[in-house]
Amino acid sequence: MNGAAVRSPGGKLPALAIVSLGGGDVARQTPIHTFERALDTLLDRLRVGGVKKILFVGVLPEPSREKQCEPYQERVLEVQRQHHVDGVDIFNTWTKESDWARRFCLDGAEKAPLYGPVPNSAALDEIVQMIKRRF
Repeated sequence: MNGAAVRSPGGKLPALAIVSLGGGDVARQTPIHTFERALDTLLDRLRVGGVKKILFVGVLPEPSREKQCEPYQERVLEVQRQHHVDGVDIFNTWTKESDWARRFCLDGAEKAPLYGPVPNSAALDEIVQMIKRRF
């Protein structure tokens, strides 16, 4: 979970929070109950901080690891339902396609300083458009 929140000089959170979820939790295989509890806590803190609208950007499927990613996205969707939070379900949108892994920079991955697949620029643009459609 990206836990960084940008506070105004007065210490208040902005009215809108877009929260990207799951990448680190999937990579570390955080226990699902811990992941769900962290989502609940995050929502509570954002609301107490004055955030009026929260948008979850769900778990990205990872090539060759989609089965490990899926339970985390299921938890995200359940928390969204319980707390009436809007979200972008990238996992289920992308994995409906047989060639969804094309969205990742896989060439030369063995030389990359990052661990795991990284979405390419077209995929990042696609995510931005998915988010924009929610507003």
